[in-house]
Amino acid sequence: MAQTSTVVAASSRDKFQVFDPGLADTMGAAFDNAWQSFEKMGVGLAEADREYARESLAMRIIATAQCGERNPIRLCDDALAHLTQARALRKRA
Repeated sequence: MAQTSTVVAASSRDKFQVFDPGLADTMGAAFDNAWQSFEKMGVGLAEADREYARESLAMRIIATAQCGERNPIRLCDDALAHLTQARALRKRA
């Protein structure tokens, strides 16, 4: 029986990483939960900042999964913490 894979963009331009369907689903769920949580924080963002936030969440989830994390809650929490810290640093700059 042939095994299927799902391709998830690991870079917005030219890098791709192949993940098994289960991990791709886990990362997708982590992203959806992270974005919903971020929106519930009530942070008003311009469209460009929303795109930055979504991309940052996605890239962090992919990077963390590449390091071996498979728990969707930890993937979500880590991505939110990373985005929150990155936003705080951008505000100070």
